[in-house]
Amino acid sequence: MFTTTLNERDFRRYAAVEALKLEHGGIEYISRLLNDEVRSKTAWLRLNLNEAPLKLDLAYEWTAKAIVQELKNSYPKTVISG
Repeated sequence: MFTTTLNERDFRRYAAVEALKLEHGGIEYISRLLNDEVRSKTAWLRLNLNEAPLKLDLAYEWTAKAIVQELKNSYPKTVISG
């Protein structure tokens, strides 16, 4: 199987891409298929990239802030700096 040749990081990325392909309910479905170790190390985030600025330097800063904010919203009991 293709996924057995991937390291853990690439496997999580592959799972994320597959979840996006499924659209509605994809994240929940794929996360149920993952083993507990991978599931516990994976943070599923939803960012509306339509709100991102078009200039590359501004887009990077916006993306970083959006990721931190989404992590804070998703995991409020975890200390997240940024």
